[in-house]
Amino acid sequence: MILPRCVTQAVYILCHLRRQDAASVTAARSIAKAVGVPPEQACKILRSLSQRGLVRSTRGRTGGYALAQPLSEVSMADIFDAVVPPDENRHRRTCAVAPTDACTAQEGLLGFHRRFQVFLENENVSSIINGSCVPSPATEACGVCEAD
Repeated sequence: MILPRCVTQAVYILCHLRRQDAASVTAARSIAKAVGVPPEQACKILRSLSQRGLVRSTRGRTGGYALAQPLSEVSMADIFDAVVPPDENRHRRTCAVAPTDACTAQEGLLGFHRRFQVFLENENVSSIINGSCVPSPATEACGVCEAD
């Protein structure tokens, strides 16, 4: 798959939260179990999503997480930016053949990165998971999550 695993896991988490009562919060461990993500990874993703305002968190014994906004307003770029560590220089490399020159592939990679970013910005999460986030009768887990 082209997307990093943490992005896919974040979509599964948001899918699960979409199915929950909007007035309540769901514990991170419960979310992790429901979507099949290790608890530590789920907590890390939830923290990142919370910092970006995509989910809201409530602290304390009865705390947990809930969606902060409709998924139709959340782009895949929002998720990507929240859970993938930023690396401003990921495409800035010197050429292995001529180390003093910029790599000739650099501009092509930067152009691809820009086009991919525009694509992610134009895809909202709701359109990706719409209709696929249906409970499975056997497990009550999200049907999308079971496919991973």
